[in-house]
Amino acid sequence: MKKNKFMRLASVMLMLCLITTCAISGTFAKYTTSANATDTARVAKWGIVLTVSDTNGSTLFAEEYEAGNITVVSQHSDDVVAPGTKNETGITFTIDGKPEVATKVTASLGATKDVFIKYDSDSNGSLDATYYPVVFTLTHTYGTGANSIASAATAVGLTVDTSTPGTDVIKGTLADIQKVLVKLTENMTHNNPGYIYDSEFTLTWAWDFDTVNSNHTLDTMLGNIEAGILPGGVYTANDYCTDLTFNFSITVEQVD
Repeated sequence: MKKNKFMRLASVMLMLCLITTCAISGTFAKYTTSANATDTARVAKWGIVLTVSDTNGSTLFAEEYEAGNITVVSQHSDDVVAPGTKNETGITFTIDGKPEVATKVTASLGATKDVFIKYDSDSNGSLDATYYPVVFTLTHTYGTGANSIASAATAVGLTVDTSTPGTDVIKGTLADIQKVLVKLTENMTHNNPGYIYDSEFTLTWAWDFDTVNSNHTLDTMLGNIEAGILPGGVYTANDYCTDLTFNFSITVEQVD
């Protein structure tokens, strides 16, 4: 009897030992594999600032002008130009910023129209020359990192005044200046982030009060055309224009 009790006790002790061994083995022996990664980032800087300002509130031209003895007033509350009128302050665009991405600039005057009239320069009966009375001036002021417009202007046949350091000045028609802006921005893609934009473009104009008799005649013809008195002879509607039109715009965009 005592022997049976001993055997049962021994069996219980053996089971407890096996259970304890399994528990210990499960606690102190296992496979473990792990990996982790961490990182932080922020949005790349853009920071391009474009501003535009002009002297007339919304346009480069005006309904009336007064300079010395010259007074001009529109009869229909629309903007006009005439001999002796000008805008020497003009309209100004500025580009500032140092983006952290590659960028491209597009500058344009849009579909331009210039005041002009053709004439016979050698009295042979053909309209072989063109008179543009309104002369526009584009003044580009730029910092040390910005692009000069001198090479673009030279490429389209315009003379550039670079006598003031950091300043380019060109004169011509709206169509001339449009060609310069297109040429300038053809290669203004900055694939190196961090390019510093520091440019100012100012557009002004003047119609000189000429003392040359030939110009007086042509000025008078343009004024008469606008009044409905059309030139006869060899003239057609394609030989003159009495309107000025432009849409000065500058865009800076990220490129891929």
